[in-house]
Amino acid sequence: MNKKSIQNGLWAILYCLWAGGVFLFTSAILVGLPLYYFASESVYAWFGTSVGTLALAAIIYVVSAAIVISPFIIRRLSWVDIRKKLGLWERFRAPMITWAIFGWALYFISTALVTAVLYFAPVPGLDLGQKQEIGFDHISSGMEYVIAFLLLVVIAPVFEELLFRGYLFGRIRERNGFWLSTILTSLTFAVLHGQFNVGIDVFILSIFLCYLREKFQSVWPGILVHSFKNGLAYVLLFILPLYGVSLVQ
Repeated sequence: MNKKSIQNGLWAILYCLWAGGVFLFTSAILVGLPLYYFASESVYAWFGTSVGTLALAAIIYVVSAAIVISPFIIRRLSWVDIRKKLGLWERFRAPMITWAIFGWALYFISTALVTAVLYFAPVPGLDLGQKQEIGFDHISSGMEYVIAFLLLVVIAPVFEELLFRGYLFGRIRERNGFWLSTILTSLTFAVLHGQFNVGIDVFILSIFLCYLREKFQSVWPGILVHSFKNGLAYVLLFILPLYGVSLVQ
Protein backbone atom coordinates (compact mmCIF):
# COMPACT_ATOMS: atom_id res chain seq x y z
CA MET A 1 0.00 0.00 0.00
CA ASN A 2 1.59 3.26 -1.13
CA LYS A 3 1.32 6.72 0.36
CA LYS A 4 -1.37 7.84 -2.08
CA SER A 5 -3.60 4.86 -1.22
CA ILE A 6 -3.28 5.63 2.49
CA GLN A 7 -4.15 9.27 1.89
CA ASN A 8 -7.17 8.32 -0.20
CA GLY A 9 -8.32 5.93 2.51
CA LEU A 10 -8.00 8.62 5.16
CA TRP A 11 -9.97 11.05 3.02
CA ALA A 12 -12.68 8.40 2.66
CA ILE A 13 -12.93 8.02 6.43
CA LEU A 14 -13.07 11.80 6.85
CA TYR A 15 -15.93 12.02 4.36
CA CYS A 16 -17.82 9.35 6.33
CA LEU A 17 -17.24 11.21 9.59
CA TRP A 18 -18.29 14.47 7.96
CA ALA A 19 -21.56 13.18 6.48
CA GLY A 20 -22.48 11.08 9.51
CA GLY A 21 -21.37 13.72 11.97
CA VAL A 22 -23.38 16.44 10.27
CA PHE A 23 -26.53 14.31 10.37
CA LEU A 24 -26.09 13.51 14.07
CA PHE A 25 -25.08 17.08 14.93
CA THR A 26 -28.11 18.48 13.13
CA SER A 27 -30.47 16.00 14.81
CA ALA A 28 -29.12 16.34 18.34
CA ILE A 29 -27.67 19.85 18.54
CA LEU A 30 -29.03 22.17 15.89
CA VAL A 31 -32.59 20.84 16.09
CA GLY A 32 -32.86 18.70 19.22
CA LEU A 33 -31.39 21.04 21.84
CA PRO A 34 -33.30 24.21 20.87
CA LEU A 35 -36.50 22.17 20.70
CA TYR A 36 -35.88 20.62 24.12
CA TYR A 37 -34.75 23.75 25.98
CA PHE A 38 -36.54 26.62 24.28
CA ALA A 39 -39.76 25.29 22.74
CA SER A 40 -42.95 25.74 24.71
CA GLU A 41 -44.78 22.67 25.96
CA SER A 42 -47.40 23.01 23.24
CA VAL A 43 -44.78 23.28 20.48
CA TYR A 44 -42.81 20.37 21.92
CA ALA A 45 -45.96 18.26 22.10
CA TRP A 46 -46.86 19.20 18.50
CA PHE A 47 -43.53 17.88 17.24
CA GLY A 48 -44.49 14.58 18.82
CA THR A 49 -47.54 14.29 16.56
CA SER A 50 -47.45 12.78 13.09
CA VAL A 51 -47.52 16.18 11.42
CA GLY A 52 -44.81 17.45 13.75
CA THR A 53 -42.68 14.39 13.16
CA LEU A 54 -42.84 14.99 9.43
CA ALA A 55 -41.88 18.63 9.88
CA LEU A 56 -39.02 17.70 12.21
CA ALA A 57 -37.67 15.03 9.88
CA ALA A 58 -37.91 17.37 6.90
CA ILE A 59 -36.03 20.08 8.79
CA ILE A 60 -33.26 17.67 9.80
CA TYR A 61 -32.87 16.32 6.25
CA VAL A 62 -32.83 19.75 4.61
CA VAL A 63 -30.44 21.31 7.12
CA SER A 64 -28.11 18.28 7.01
CA ALA A 65 -28.03 18.33 3.21
CA ALA A 66 -27.32 22.07 3.18
CA ILE A 67 -24.44 21.74 5.64
CA VAL A 68 -22.94 18.70 3.91
CA ILE A 69 -22.76 20.43 0.53
CA SER A 70 -21.69 23.78 2.01
CA PRO A 71 -18.00 23.18 1.10
CA PHE A 72 -19.08 23.09 -2.57
CA ILE A 73 -20.71 26.49 -2.14
CA ILE A 74 -17.73 27.90 -0.25
CA ARG A 75 -15.49 26.75 -3.09
CA ARG A 76 -17.88 28.55 -5.45
CA LEU A 77 -18.56 25.52 -7.58
CA SER A 78 -21.16 26.05 -10.26
CA TRP A 79 -24.63 24.57 -9.82
CA VAL A 80 -23.84 22.23 -12.70
CA ASP A 81 -20.75 20.87 -10.90
CA ILE A 82 -22.67 20.50 -7.64
CA ARG A 83 -25.40 18.54 -9.39
CA LYS A 84 -22.80 16.27 -10.97
CA LYS A 85 -21.16 15.59 -7.60
CA LEU A 86 -24.55 14.77 -6.04
CA GLY A 87 -25.62 12.49 -8.87
CA LEU A 88 -28.34 14.84 -10.07
CA TRP A 89 -26.92 15.77 -13.45
CA GLU A 90 -28.00 12.75 -15.48
CA ARG A 91 -31.61 13.07 -16.56
CA PHE A 92 -34.13 10.45 -15.55
CA ARG A 93 -34.41 7.68 -18.15
CA ALA A 94 -36.77 4.72 -18.60
CA PRO A 95 -34.03 2.05 -18.13
CA MET A 96 -33.54 3.38 -14.61
CA ILE A 97 -37.00 2.05 -13.72
CA THR A 98 -36.19 -1.44 -14.98
CA TRP A 99 -32.88 -1.50 -13.14
CA ALA A 100 -34.51 -0.14 -9.99
CA ILE A 101 -37.04 -2.99 -9.99
CA PHE A 102 -34.26 -5.49 -10.64
CA GLY A 103 -32.11 -3.96 -7.89
CA TRP A 104 -34.98 -4.03 -5.41
CA ALA A 105 -35.66 -7.70 -6.19
CA LEU A 106 -32.01 -8.63 -5.67
CA TYR A 107 -31.91 -6.68 -2.42
CA PHE A 108 -35.08 -8.43 -1.20
CA ILE A 109 -33.70 -11.89 -2.03
CA SER A 110 -30.29 -11.10 -0.50
CA THR A 111 -31.83 -9.81 2.72
CA ALA A 112 -34.06 -12.88 2.98
CA LEU A 113 -31.05 -15.18 2.57
CA VAL A 114 -28.95 -13.31 5.14
CA THR A 115 -31.87 -13.26 7.58
CA ALA A 116 -32.33 -17.02 7.13
CA VAL A 117 -28.65 -17.64 7.84
CA LEU A 118 -28.74 -15.45 10.96
CA TYR A 119 -31.91 -17.18 12.11
CA PHE A 120 -30.29 -20.63 12.03
CA ALA A 121 -26.86 -19.35 13.16
CA PRO A 122 -27.85 -16.49 15.48
CA VAL A 123 -25.42 -13.75 16.51
CA PRO A 124 -25.38 -13.09 20.28
CA GLY A 125 -27.20 -9.86 21.08
CA LEU A 126 -28.88 -9.61 17.69
CA ASP A 127 -32.68 -9.44 17.83
CA LEU A 128 -33.95 -9.97 14.30
CA GLY A 129 -37.49 -9.20 15.43
CA GLN A 130 -36.72 -5.80 16.92
CA LYS A 131 -39.11 -3.23 15.52
CA GLN A 132 -37.66 -0.22 13.73
CA GLU A 133 -38.54 3.09 15.33
CA ILE A 134 -40.05 5.31 12.64
CA GLY A 135 -42.11 7.77 14.67
CA PHE A 136 -45.52 6.70 13.39
CA ASP A 137 -46.61 4.02 15.82
CA HIS A 138 -50.03 5.51 16.45
CA ILE A 139 -51.74 7.02 13.43
CA SER A 140 -55.44 7.03 12.78
CA SER A 141 -56.71 9.89 10.62
CA GLY A 142 -56.54 10.02 6.85
CA MET A 143 -54.18 12.99 6.96
CA GLU A 144 -51.79 11.11 9.23
CA TYR A 145 -51.64 8.24 6.74
CA VAL A 146 -50.82 10.72 3.98
CA ILE A 147 -48.12 12.32 6.14
CA ALA A 148 -46.60 8.93 7.00
CA PHE A 149 -46.54 8.06 3.29
CA LEU A 150 -44.84 11.35 2.37
CA LEU A 151 -42.17 10.93 5.01
CA LEU A 152 -41.40 7.24 4.46
CA VAL A 153 -41.87 6.87 0.72
CA VAL A 154 -40.93 10.31 -0.64
CA ILE A 155 -38.92 12.54 1.71
CA ALA A 156 -36.68 9.93 3.37
CA PRO A 157 -35.63 8.19 0.11
CA VAL A 158 -34.86 11.46 -1.68
CA PHE A 159 -32.77 13.04 1.05
CA GLU A 160 -31.06 9.85 2.23
CA GLU A 161 -29.98 9.10 -1.33
CA LEU A 162 -28.71 12.63 -1.83
CA LEU A 163 -26.73 12.51 1.42
CA PHE A 164 -25.32 9.00 1.22
CA ARG A 165 -25.23 7.69 -2.36
CA GLY A 166 -25.17 11.18 -3.84
CA TYR A 167 -22.68 13.07 -1.70
CA LEU A 168 -20.85 10.45 0.39
CA PHE A 169 -20.40 7.71 -2.20
CA GLY A 170 -19.54 10.28 -4.86
CA ARG A 171 -16.86 11.94 -2.76
CA ILE A 172 -15.23 8.68 -1.67
CA ARG A 173 -15.40 7.31 -5.21
CA GLU A 174 -13.41 10.26 -6.55
CA ARG A 175 -10.33 8.93 -4.75
CA ASN A 176 -11.01 5.21 -4.23
CA GLY A 177 -12.29 2.08 -5.93
CA PHE A 178 -15.91 1.05 -6.17
CA TRP A 179 -15.91 -1.59 -3.45
CA LEU A 180 -14.15 0.48 -0.79
CA SER A 181 -16.49 3.37 -1.57
CA THR A 182 -19.50 1.06 -1.36
CA ILE A 183 -18.49 -0.63 1.91
CA LEU A 184 -17.69 2.64 3.70
CA THR A 185 -20.85 4.34 2.47
CA SER A 186 -22.98 1.36 3.46
CA LEU A 187 -21.37 1.06 6.91
CA THR A 188 -21.98 4.73 7.60
CA PHE A 189 -25.57 4.43 6.43
CA ALA A 190 -26.12 1.34 8.59
CA VAL A 191 -24.57 2.78 11.75
CA LEU A 192 -26.69 5.93 11.55
CA HIS A 193 -29.87 3.85 11.62
CA GLY A 194 -29.01 3.01 15.22
CA GLN A 195 -30.38 -0.55 15.37
CA PHE A 196 -28.33 -3.69 14.71
CA ASN A 197 -31.01 -5.62 12.84
CA VAL A 198 -32.05 -2.59 10.78
CA GLY A 199 -28.39 -1.83 10.11
CA ILE A 200 -27.90 -5.24 8.49
CA ASP A 201 -30.91 -4.68 6.26
CA VAL A 202 -29.93 -1.19 5.10
CA PHE A 203 -26.28 -2.21 4.66
CA ILE A 204 -27.37 -4.80 2.11
CA LEU A 205 -29.73 -2.26 0.53
CA SER A 206 -26.94 0.29 0.25
CA ILE A 207 -24.71 -2.11 -1.69
CA PHE A 208 -27.27 -2.30 -4.49
CA LEU A 209 -27.95 1.44 -4.30
CA CYS A 210 -24.24 2.18 -4.69
CA TYR A 211 -24.08 -0.11 -7.71
CA LEU A 212 -26.94 1.76 -9.36
CA ARG A 213 -25.28 5.08 -8.51
CA GLU A 214 -22.11 3.84 -10.18
CA LYS A 215 -23.84 2.39 -13.23
CA PHE A 216 -25.96 5.43 -14.06
CA GLN A 217 -23.87 8.14 -12.35
CA SER A 218 -27.19 9.19 -10.87
CA VAL A 219 -29.15 8.88 -7.64
CA TRP A 220 -32.50 8.55 -9.41
CA PRO A 221 -32.50 4.72 -9.64
CA GLY A 222 -31.51 4.52 -5.98
CA ILE A 223 -34.34 6.84 -5.00
CA LEU A 224 -36.76 4.53 -6.80
CA VAL A 225 -35.41 1.40 -5.06
CA HIS A 226 -35.50 3.15 -1.70
CA SER A 227 -39.10 4.24 -2.36
CA PHE A 228 -40.08 0.69 -3.37
CA LYS A 229 -38.62 -0.66 -0.13
CA ASN A 230 -40.23 1.94 2.11
CA GLY A 231 -43.46 1.69 0.16
CA LEU A 232 -43.70 -2.03 0.89
CA ALA A 233 -42.97 -1.35 4.56
CA TYR A 234 -45.68 1.31 4.58
CA VAL A 235 -48.25 -1.15 3.22
CA LEU A 236 -47.25 -3.86 5.70
CA LEU A 237 -47.20 -1.51 8.70
CA PHE A 238 -50.18 0.71 8.05
CA ILE A 239 -52.45 -0.43 5.22
CA LEU A 240 -52.86 -4.18 5.75
CA PRO A 241 -53.71 -3.76 9.48
CA LEU A 242 -56.69 -1.65 8.40
CA TYR A 243 -58.08 -4.85 6.87
CA GLY A 244 -57.22 -7.04 9.85
CA VAL A 245 -53.99 -8.39 8.33
CA SER A 246 -50.85 -8.03 10.47
CA LEU A 247 -47.68 -9.47 8.95
CA VAL A 248 -45.29 -7.33 11.01
CA GLN A 249 -45.14 -7.56 14.79
